[in-house]
Amino acid sequence: MDLREWISARFQEEKTFTVERIRSALKDLQDAAALTQPHIEPPGRYPYGRAVVYADDRFEAIVIHLPPGAATAVHDHGASVGCAIVAEGRLTNVLYRCGDDGRLKRTWAEAISPGECMPSPAGVIHRMRNDGETRAVSLHVYAPPLGAMNRYESADEQE
Repeated sequence: MDLREWISARFQEEKTFTVERIRSALKDLQDAAALTQPHIEPPGRYPYGRAVVYADDRFEAIVIHLPPGAATAVHDHGASVGCAIVAEGRLTNVLYRCGDDGRLKRTWAEAISPGECMPSPAGVIHRMRNDGETRAVSLHVYAPPLGAMNRYESADEQE
């Protein structure tokens, strides 16, 4: 079974998507590294590769490829909830919040290893970066599909 087939079958009956339900499904994925391989895209428009593996009106699944030293912009996922599982390499997930002064404040950073998940409730502001020497690959599931995402400027965005 390939990744698209697994995603379609695993989420076929899902009516109510929550972070925990998505996380539970992703934890059931066997051999994520091998299944994501055909969907790894090189960086193009962004400093990372991004491939939509599956999408319908309820949810979408995306494979993200962060080369060594690459990072996403600081962003949120709009009204979508989601979760990602690291398939290969190691990612650092950096969380932020808006302070009372309207400025973005870094609140947490955590290294995520293969097989571990990164939950993303609606409203979470974060960035992912690859601090390692090898590529990092992750599979992300968002419901509803990503629409309006917000990008934020941060004083430590170049960290």
